[in-house]
Amino acid sequence: MTLPAEIGNRLLAALPAADLDLLAPELEMVALDRDAVVSQAGDQTEHVLFPHSGAISVMIDMANGQTVASAAIGREGAVGTVSVLGLSPSAVTAAVRAAGIASRIPASDKAHVLSLDVGSRLGLFRGPRSAFSTLHPNSKS
Repeated sequence: MTLPAEIGNRLLAALPAADLDLLAPELEMVALDRDAVVSQAGDQTEHVLFPHSGAISVMIDMANGQTVASAAIGREGAVGTVSVLGLSPSAVTAAVRAAGIASRIPASDKAHVLSLDVGSRLGLFRGPRSAFSTLHPNSKS
């Protein structure tokens, strides 16, 4: 994929050029259609999404059957990064709340993500990992 001159996703834009060059061939630009479910709790996560515009709501299924929105992810973050760490199937459901576009990489493509330098990996995983650990106290930190 050829990334635009100005990258809309802040996580991708913050990567060192060498790391972005490593991921760029694997990234695919996709439309985020309003109300589309991009991951379902209990299913394997297929893609890590890096929104350039729009918003994705991350929801948790509670034991009492209710669903609670726990986060909104926009161009500052990514959805599905926890799956690259091997914590799958997905513990959350993620659905598009505001249409937009995103870059995506297959969640199974761990080799590319894990080849990033340590600082880049921490930047990609720190926010989502922290939120996941807070919301799921039984997860390994």
